[in-house]
Amino acid sequence: MEAREEVEAEEDQERLVQIHTANKQREATTCQQLSKAFAAGDLEAARQLTAQLSYWVRLEEAIAAKLD
Repeated sequence: MEAREEVEAEEDQERLVQIHTANKQREATTCQQLSKAFAAGDLEAARQLTAQLSYWVRLEEAIAAKLD
């Protein structure tokens, strides 16, 4: 199941917090990889990682909306 679908289907607040924690880790990892890609001048990797980071940020917003 896609992460976004999992969030949309999940009703258990505790599970949403777990997903939130895992998502924050994915965001941090992606940011580190993005920094390395820019430092190496690898613009194609940076482009792909930026798209991935955008997905994680939108997922974060969906999680926050469900937790409110």
